[in-house]
Amino acid sequence: MRSSIALCVGLAACAALAVDEREWGDIGKAEAMGWCVPLPLPNGRDRVLAEYSGKTWAKATNVTGYVRAEFEFAPEDMEKKPGGYVELYLLGVKGMVNGNYNRSYPADGKVSTKRLLVMDPGTQASFGVLKEASAKEKVHPLCCRLISTEMTAVLRHPADGAEIADNTPDFAWYTEDPLGVTVEISRDPSFPEGATLKRRRADAIPFVAWNEPLPSGIWYWRVTTGSGYATPAWRFRQTMSATVDCEPPVLRCAPDCMATSMQHYRFAVGKDTVRVSAELDGVALAVRRRSDKVEVLPPEDGWPVGVSRLDLSAKDARGNAARAVTWVSCAPELPKVSWGGAGGSVDLGGKTFDLVAIYGVDRESDLDRVSALGFNCVHSYARDGGMVDGRVSRFLDALESRGMKTYVSVNREDVRQCNYSRIAEKIGLYLPRRCLIAWYLADEPETHDFRPVHPAVFRRYRDFVRALDPTRPGVVSHNIISCAAQRYSGCSDVHFSQAYKKTQREVKSVLEGHRNWFGERQPNLKYSLIVNPRAAMSAEEFAAQIAYGRSNGCGIVVYSWFEALRKTGTMEKLIKGMSIAGFSSQD
Repeated sequence: MRSSIALCVGLAACAALAVDEREWGDIGKAEAMGWCVPLPLPNGRDRVLAEYSGKTWAKATNVTGYVRAEFEFAPEDMEKKPGGYVELYLLGVKGMVNGNYNRSYPADGKVSTKRLLVMDPGTQASFGVLKEASAKEKVHPLCCRLISTEMTAVLRHPADGAEIADNTPDFAWYTEDPLGVTVEISRDPSFPEGATLKRRRADAIPFVAWNEPLPSGIWYWRVTTGSGYATPAWRFRQTMSATVDCEPPVLRCAPDCMATSMQHYRFAVGKDTVRVSAELDGVALAVRRRSDKVEVLPPEDGWPVGVSRLDLSAKDARGNAARAVTWVSCAPELPKVSWGGAGGSVDLGGKTFDLVAIYGVDRESDLDRVSALGFNCVHSYARDGGMVDGRVSRFLDALESRGMKTYVSVNREDVRQCNYSRIAEKIGLYLPRRCLIAWYLADEPETHDFRPVHPAVFRRYRDFVRALDPTRPGVVSHNIISCAAQRYSGCSDVHFSQAYKKTQREVKSVLEGHRNWFGERQPNLKYSLIVNPRAAMSAEEFAAQIAYGRSNGCGIVVYSWFEALRKTGTMEKLIKGMSIAGFSSQD
């Protein structure tokens, strides 16, 4: 019989387990059924939380979903290019709802900021103070409103009007609400209190398995998101008697890394299981079973290098079946990569690597110039997206031929949407490459583009990467450190501390501050510094920042090739003539 599912998953529980077979089994089932594929979502309703005029502050309660600020200007003021931002405080953590306002906005005088995703139920907020675009343009709105938009959901299974012979059916949906959903089932389409069955799913797994048998007959179901949106009700007919056992057998699996190409993959099934099977890319693999433990034997030639998808199935004597998808990785003899502490270097399989990295290098034609300036590691946001074609392989070949390294991330939307198939594809592309020294798990997951990745979702993504590649660390760069330390501690092995400052003393203050914020929560966290030559006062100051970063962290990272060199030439002007080890004075 199927065990009850822990529907309310707290952040602490997500952080405590690196591999949870029950949780990954649920994800594997959702993948097998196609329930992890994103769907178009309808627009939610707007709700005005608070409004103010002038420079006063306003307070709002029960802030959920997407929040934006809407400004209403006098028509004549629209010609003055009004601009500014609204400061928004959520649970004592400062964030910003900002935007640039110009003549391209509608003539009705209303302009809106970008939307900030709120990740906690019942959030309280205070907001206000519109700042002028410049001292010459003192333009204030007639009114400013803080508006919350419901995050919506769409239903998947059982389909509207479906007839199913299953008294313990699965209910599946799709939403991007980090606050989860409540599933409601009733005989009455109005879902009256006292005559409605409810299940709460607080995590991002997009289905619940109904364990208590539903009597036969007509039922209605819907889900309500954490931000308050209720889907239209769907109707289905359940035709199986409630006394018949329809529960599928237990099938628990988790992603895993194969240390050798011939290692067996292991997963668990229920003791009432009578048949199990496994397929690799549609080809059946041999399996061995002992009680509730199953071993999957690799193909005759061993596991393919990279990441492979396994389709698993189980069947019990009553004919009930279970399916799940999981992933196995294989890249034997990869060097173990570890990052030192304060003043420590990166260790690549026992060899010291003095990290001098730079963002924004995405062209092979730039590599020689970048290398000549002393950089030995590059990163590009262009490769973080969905690009998995031959251009990536050619670029990695070019890096390896020069002895250079890289770190890489995956598409942020794939992480937010829990699209593990896409994430696995990207990991498989880079996994065997010796030029890869870290996984850049995310850039500013707490605020980037105002669509943060929920910490629980982020931790599961981190666990997925660790399971498939235990040889390399995970790196994160945070912007709002107070928020990051409170919510994302334990989500990475290395922190890239952003220190876009004028002087070496200011850079030192940033790094020490970050170590204090994370110190109690994650004392073993390693650090590298990100510096920006366009922020430095002079070449000498920039050289001092680089020297400090290399002697007090795991190397130095410079932002960015496109901004500072290819676009403006600033980097070259600052670095030229530096008498600092690791940088060339040549063009």
